[in-house]
Amino acid sequence: MFKEEMTPRERMDAFSRGDEIDRIVCVPDMGVTMAPFIGAKLSDYYHSAELMANLEIALFKKLGHDSVGISTSLRGVAEAMGSKIAYPDYNISYLLEPAAKNVDEIDSLKIANPLTDGRLPILLEALRLTRDALIRQVDVGAAMSGPLSVAASVVGTENLLRWMRKYPQKVHILMEIVTESNNRYIEEVAKLGLSIGFADPVSSTSLISSKAF
Repeated sequence: MFKEEMTPRERMDAFSRGDEIDRIVCVPDMGVTMAPFIGAKLSDYYHSAELMANLEIALFKKLGHDSVGISTSLRGVAEAMGSKIAYPDYNISYLLEPAAKNVDEIDSLKIANPLTDGRLPILLEALRLTRDALIRQVDVGAAMSGPLSVAASVVGTENLLRWMRKYPQKVHILMEIVTESNNRYIEEVAKLGLSIGFADPVSSTSLISSKAF
C-alpha cells in the first residue's frame, strides 16, 4: 500500500511553490451530494451549519483529500436576493420562483447582505466551524457561483438568455447587482481568512457565445 509522505497542507503548499510532491493532488467535488454519508437528508444539510461542517470533517477523515470547502451552490446568492428555492429531502435544490419575473423588476432588486439574507449566514458559520476543525491539517476554502449563473437563478435562465439580446442595458444593471452581492459574500469569507473559488456554468460557450458574454 502507498504510504503518503506529506500532509494535505504540506502537499498543497509544496504544489503552490512548484516543489516536488509525494502524489498527485486530489480534490474531489462532493458537498451536498454526500450528505447521506453522515446520515443526513439533503434538505437538512442545506439549513444546518453544523451538518455542513460535520460532513466536511467526516469526509476528510475518511479520504484525506487535499482541500475541503463549502459552496453556496448555484442558487445560494440568488435566494439571498429574493428567489424562492425548493429543497427536496434526497435531491439537490432547484429554482421554484425567480426574484424578478419580468425585465422591469430588475431595477427593484436589492444587493444581498451575507450576514442576514437567505442561507448565506449559515454558510459563513459552516465555513468557520470547518476552518476551526481542520485548518491545521488541510486547506479550507469557499466556493460560489459566478455572476451569470447567479443571474440565471435571479431571473430564470430562459429570461436571462432572452433579455441579453432584447434588453442588454437591463442585463448590465442585473449583473452589477449580482456582482456586488457576490463581492459582499467574498468580503465576509475573506474575514474568515479563507480563499474562494468560482464555478460559472451559465457562462460556458456550450450555452452562450463569447460575444454574448
